[in-house]
Amino acid sequence: MNQKEHITKTALALFSQNGYNATSMQEIAGQCGIAKGSLYKFFSSKEDLFIEIFDMCYREMFNKAEIFVADKNLSPKEHFVQIIEFQIQYFIENEFIMMDFTDRELPIQRSEKFEEIRNRNLIKKMTWQKDCIIAAYGTEIELYLWDLIVIFRGFLRQYLYYIIYENRPLSIKKVSVFIVERLNAIVRDLLHSQPDPLLDKSILHTSDDLSSTSDNNEQSIHETLNAIAFAIKELKTNEAIRHELNETLNLLSDEILKNEPRSFLVHALMGHLERNNELLGYLKQLKLLLTQTVTTHKI
Repeated sequence: MNQKEHITKTALALFSQNGYNATSMQEIAGQCGIAKGSLYKFFSSKEDLFIEIFDMCYREMFNKAEIFVADKNLSPKEHFVQIIEFQIQYFIENEFIMMDFTDRELPIQRSEKFEEIRNRNLIKKMTWQKDCIIAAYGTEIELYLWDLIVIFRGFLRQYLYYIIYENRPLSIKKVSVFIVERLNAIVRDLLHSQPDPLLDKSILHTSDDLSSTSDNNEQSIHETLNAIAFAIKELKTNEAIRHELNETLNLLSDEILKNEPRSFLVHALMGHLERNNELLGYLKQLKLLLTQTVTTHKI
């Protein structure tokens, strides 16, 4: 192990034990047996060291996953159980990166370098999970692949939270089998009932997918506007108020569907509709969709 690797391993242990904010560069240097100044020859700041460790943990996980070989006598779904066991065990042993997986607050904020590395690893992790699901269930589930990934990640995230942060004595093997059995049931139901999928590869948020994401957003905006119109129709109120709400919604629809909607007018019209509590949920969703659409430069 070279000196840089020694520093990162030592810092990882201290960050995991004491927390990022409570660990100083001086303490890391002392544990490594070097002068603090020598530490800065490798890392310009504690934040830079954190980013390196975060990326290192993911590189190690992916490298181990590539050489992970299951028993050739196992079925694809039994192999999937083994892969889930591996993931859970790795996250338990490397709780440091679990902060990212369980959406707990990370100590690094507003760092372009960190966000780039974080997003790259997220895409790689989701792609790996996608390949695992296809291997287990075959290409016939490709239509629902991204919905299944979200469902799988939700199962995995919640059980990891209970195991790691609430110290529940759950068997890793039983959790892995349970997750696969639940996915089996979901896959059977999807293939039988054949509903329209909700998600596609745009959830990876790569630059190549921006146009697809924007198209999906615009469709969702139309659907949400229609849902608001239906909700107004079902309101228990007098016709004068219903007519006023419909007129406001029509003005809002016309404005947000323009190439360059006027934000002040959109805000004012939505504020008027928000006076009715039964519309708040739809309007919150609409606001989120509009924000996402602005991000993709379509509105």
